[in-house]
Amino acid sequence: MRFWILLGVGSALLAGPAQGPIVSQLQEKSCPKGKGAEQFGPAMSPGDSGKVYSSVLSPDGKEFYFFKLVGPGHEDYRIFRSRLSSGYWSSSELLDLGGDYSDLYPAPSPDGKRLVFASYRPAPGDTSGHRNAHLWYVVRSGKEWVEPRFIHASTYGYYHSGLRHDADGSLRFNRTTPDWQSTQQFSIRWTDTAYSSAEKVPPDPAAEYWREHLGDSMYVWGAVGGPDGIALVQVSRVAANGRRSPAVYFLSRLQGNEWSDLVPAGGGLGEGAPNFAWFSRDSCYVHYTSDYTSFRRVPLAEVLEGR
Repeated sequence: MRFWILLGVGSALLAGPAQGPIVSQLQEKSCPKGKGAEQFGPAMSPGDSGKVYSSVLSPDGKEFYFFKLVGPGHEDYRIFRSRLSSGYWSSSELLDLGGDYSDLYPAPSPDGKRLVFASYRPAPGDTSGHRNAHLWYVVRSGKEWVEPRFIHASTYGYYHSGLRHDADGSLRFNRTTPDWQSTQQFSIRWTDTAYSSAEKVPPDPAAEYWREHLGDSMYVWGAVGGPDGIALVQVSRVAANGRRSPAVYFLSRLQGNEWSDLVPAGGGLGEGAPNFAWFSRDSCYVHYTSDYTSFRRVPLAEVLEGR
């Protein structure tokens, strides 16, 4: 069962239109008017159904990156790119990152000079015995990316995922233990010639808050911070047998040290098993991957209007 709520302080599931200053502040922004969720980025083929994952735009908004499953193996991924030309996105093309390896989670640097990604290519000096995805980057040369370089902030044998750049330019990522029992967040920075050592990042406050308040019947996967103290919190139901339903996103706004009351989200964001959500740079849209099959966006103001 899918359900959409705006998470609130210690509350049960409630219904009602979104209220308060969030909507009024966003309505004052010069955002284009939209009509619910719409396709964004390249059109995907029927053969891609259930195989596409997270997406990201280049800093200038002219390149769209994503990764998808390409082979029968459980972790056989490749990174693809689409270019914007005359208002249209080109067909996606396989990105040549040097060698035939499983690559995932592309993250262009804010200055557009580097593309960081996770990869299963052999990590230099790795004797851990655990094949896993480590951190790499390539540099811009004209319109292409060249010279794959290992990022030594990687931890040998651990799985590195969820790469994204924060507003301050740092790169945030998840690090999962080889036994897949524990995941923590870290960040690194570019220091003119190389990436810094990894620093542990505190757990996301919205995700931690709702893990404490929703109880055992709900599972909080994580949260994505947005404008004006808004957070997208990904939640699923937990059945009696321990199985979790498809995760969906909820909106919550920080108010003091707590989070706003429950209100339903709108704009069609709850349709098609949304995943890998992110806010556009101008805070006008929420982008997401729909049912691991296509890329969509929905105006944030419509999400907050309720339904």
